[in-house]
Amino acid sequence: EPRLHAGRLLARSAGIGACIDVSDGIVADLGHVLRASRVGASIEPARVPVPPGFAAACARAGVDPVRLALAGGEDYELLFTVRPDGPSGARLAARLGVTVAEIGVVTRRRGLRGAPASAAGFTHF
Repeated sequence: EPRLHAGRLLARSAGIGACIDVSDGIVADLGHVLRASRVGASIEPARVPVPPGFAAACARAGVDPVRLALAGGEDYELLFTVRPDGPSGARLAARLGVTVAEIGVVTRRRGLRGAPASAAGFTHF
C-alpha cells in the first residue's frame, strides 16, 4: 500500500530533498532522482533493510535478498534524500511512524556507485 501520509509529511518537512516511491526498484527509482537532479549517489547495499521473513524466503530460493531488494519492484516504500542539515533518521522515523534506513549519500559526481550491476530494476520502455 502506498505511503501517502508519510509522503505528504515529507513534502512539508524542512531538510528533505527529493522523494520517490520504489515501485520500480531502489536502483531504478534512485536513478530517476539522480538524473533529474544532475547528481550521483554512493549506496551501501549492506544497509538496505531486509525483513527476516524475506531473507529466509530468498535463502530457500537461492536468491540474494539484498540484490532483490535493490532491483525488485512493486514496493511502495519511499526513497528520499535528506540535506546534511536536515532531520536525523530517528527523528524522521518517529514523525513518519515508519522505519527509516540511511543507505547511502548523494554525491556531486554523477552516476550510482555501490549497487551490483545485476540490480538494474524495472524499465518501462
